[in-house]
Amino acid sequence: MSGSTDPGFTSITSLHLVPLYFSAIGNKWGPCVIVMDLAPYHRERVPETVKPKSQARKADLIEWFKKYGHDYEETDTVKKLKERASTLPDTTRYTLEEEAKQQGHHVLWLPPKHCVLNPIELIWAQIKGRVARRNFSFKMADVLLETKEAFKHVTQEDWNKACEHVIKVEKEWWKAENLQPAIQPVVINTADMSDDSEDDE
Repeated sequence: MSGSTDPGFTSITSLHLVPLYFSAIGNKWGPCVIVMDLAPYHRERVPETVKPKSQARKADLIEWFKKYGHDYEETDTVKKLKERASTLPDTTRYTLEEEAKQQGHHVLWLPPKHCVLNPIELIWAQIKGRVARRNFSFKMADVLLETKEAFKHVTQEDWNKACEHVIKVEKEWWKAENLQPAIQPVVINTADMSDDSEDDE
């Protein structure tokens, strides 16, 4: 899907299918952590949150400074305003991340080119396979209906298998690199705690 060059593909994917997925998992399991890769159609930006572009006019720059409460001087030149903007924290927000938050979910972004660590890739393959087998009209309205129906057939067992597969891949990579997770498990010896309590008595 990520390789599509169809100009209509981005808006269809971002504005219809993924929010539909957010709603589907919310209805089944409530708030979730959603793992996402950095595909361009996942990273559509909320326009008004993006820093002004290099060719921005002075009025646009001042409007942006006012909106986010950043300091500036009325006498600042365009060059000075751009210099100020370049030193400020990034305010960019992403459309799908905002959609996820509204539905109570949290988005965890994967590093670039690591989609193999995303369980949803296996779920998407399952959904797309079902839709492809049942898509006879090739009309977008019918595709969306079939997609909704396919979501209903994604089970807890399907997710368990997808997550187990990703965990297996992670462990193989750790082993190949001869590395250990940075956070080691904490072991509390309850027997020692019990002995200490008896001594205190």
